[in-house]
Amino acid sequence: MRGMHAAGQRGSHQLLPVDCHSARRRQYHHYRRTRRKRHAAPGAGSLLGTRCLSVRLLHLGPDHERRGDSQRPEYPLRRRQRPRSHERQHLPLRGLQEHSVGGAVGALEDAEGRGNGLMRTFDYAKATTPAQAVSTASGEGERFYLAGGTTLLDLVKLDIMQPGQLVDINHLALKQIESLPDGRLRIGALVSNTALASHPLVRERYPVLSQALLAGASTQLRNKATTAGNLMQRVRCPYFRDGISACNKREPGSGCAAIGGMNRSVHAVLGTSDHCIATHPSDMCVGMAAVGAQVTVQGPSGSRDIPFADFHLLPGSTPEREHALAPHELVTHVTLDAPLSGSRSGYLKLRDRTSYQFALASSA
Repeated sequence: MRGMHAAGQRGSHQLLPVDCHSARRRQYHHYRRTRRKRHAAPGAGSLLGTRCLSVRLLHLGPDHERRGDSQRPEYPLRRRQRPRSHERQHLPLRGLQEHSVGGAVGALEDAEGRGNGLMRTFDYAKATTPAQAVSTASGEGERFYLAGGTTLLDLVKLDIMQPGQLVDINHLALKQIESLPDGRLRIGALVSNTALASHPLVRERYPVLSQALLAGASTQLRNKATTAGNLMQRVRCPYFRDGISACNKREPGSGCAAIGGMNRSVHAVLGTSDHCIATHPSDMCVGMAAVGAQVTVQGPSGSRDIPFADFHLLPGSTPEREHALAPHELVTHVTLDAPLSGSRSGYLKLRDRTSYQFALASSA
């Protein structure tokens, strides 16, 4: 490191860990006592010499500086009576591994049989057309489409979802919003939430949808989250996401810890079952349900339209199924119904705080 000091301040030899017993403290020239007047040192004309990086080296136990202080009688709280009590020490780097393999975390994973102490691996593929994406995702193992990743990557980090392959669909030509001749509005699956909420046609014809989008998440997340990803996001039930509690969505047949749990603020009152009481967290979906829409998907068997009211499924006896998509199907568009002449709409959301919070109740 290189130090640059003003005139009359710390010199290059002060507080550097060259020797733990010879380093001098910063010199002060403002003591309120009579002393011989001296002139300030001239300003530094160049960078001072390079020295070792100094740190405060602490150790376990009450004597964290290893000076035997825990066995000594208490000293008065005057720094000048305890020289070098706060002196910085050189950090020894001998014995440190160049590449850490996880330490205790890796050992824990070994004990649980979840890996060899290394990061979980998966394959990555990039598609440029919907047909190529569907073909790539139709292989064996757990394969997921990756767009904004605002939900998927969180669940992968929590070990809730364990992909064998991620298929990147960000390069597909699905980022357009276009008005159809019959008055409907077609939205590409990769249109960001920010772009959709701010689009002039959406704000003019479907204010409820624009308001719902702006009421969700944060600006940074809306910039990254996509229309299809908003449709497909998983529930926010804490028992689903903790990876430990019983959850029929995560492990079918294990039970639902939320039914007798304490976190009822994010759970449903209507549309529940004995197997699950989680709610879908999307604000956008509430707005789309109000205006009416169709979801266009493409899969190994071709393309089809799903009415928006039939897209999401109630938990029933199979809470692990959250939508009507067949395996490997990809959402390509969402088409909004033409608004009625003279109609007005709005979105109301009740929550614990006014931003970045999921709804306790919402209405469109």
